[in-house]
Amino acid sequence: MSEMWNEISRASLSASCFALFTSARLRSEAVTWDYGERAELRKVGEQGEIYLADRPWKVSRALASETVQLQRVEQRILVYFCTTLVREIDLRAQRSTAVDR
Repeated sequence: MSEMWNEISRASLSASCFALFTSARLRSEAVTWDYGERAELRKVGEQGEIYLADRPWKVSRALASETVQLQRVEQRILVYFCTTLVREIDLRAQRSTAVDR
């Protein structure tokens, strides 16, 4: 398993999400998690960033090229990969924080 996927596993992904994506990667298949039709989504860039209002925000290089879901709560944006919260972006304080589980 690659070093990047080890980083993701340390982020405590749900078992179903981790199993789905690691098995697909081992077979070199593209897999998309179903976030629902009304979900706000972003694709993570090659350096692990997403863009909000033309500004890059760090998410995780381990998630490069993956799709994440954004949930807006007041001045914060919660970033989910599958069902796992991986990052919190505080727009008021202008900072991005990894979420430890």
